[in-house]
Amino acid sequence: MNGKPGDTPILDITVHGLRVYSPEADALVAEIVRLGGRDEIEPKLLGEYRPEAHPNMTKVMAYLVAVRDRRLRDAKERGWEV
Repeated sequence: MNGKPGDTPILDITVHGLRVYSPEADALVAEIVRLGGRDEIEPKLLGEYRPEAHPNMTKVMAYLVAVRDRRLRDAKERGWEV
């Protein structure tokens, strides 16, 4: 990996501003990363949900929403302003 487009879905979305999954899914990825969840979602996005595998977007969205919601809840419980 060299930081160029195509290295990872997360870098493509958050650094290069590329569309990877859908506008909604990409926005969730960016939000999760801002909430400190990159390490949590990266294995799935490089594995089961890698774009070239044409993952089931219903499953991808459900996973991303669940992670985002949990991270938001945890952040609020810790007193973060989110």
